[in-house]
Amino acid sequence: MNSMKFLSVFVVLVVLAFSSQALAQDGWVGKAAPDFEVTDTNGTPYKLSDLAGDNVVWLNFWGLRCGPCVRELPALEDIYKR
Repeated sequence: MNSMKFLSVFVVLVVLAFSSQALAQDGWVGKAAPDFEVTDTNGTPYKLSDLAGDNVVWLNFWGLRCGPCVRELPALEDIYKR
């Protein structure tokens, strides 16, 4: 079973490596993100373009079932506090 898990992780890493390389070649690196709008749990809408200017906007998409995503939350919170 461990070899199957290793193989699965390896395949995911290879796919991510190739897809990130493809995105870099397509000119996404260093470009502005497309404008979009989201609503928080209190019903307040936020539009990405409204945050433009001197603000640093960190976009991090993750899910509760993603172990690495949940494990990185303390580090992200530390960065936010600085």
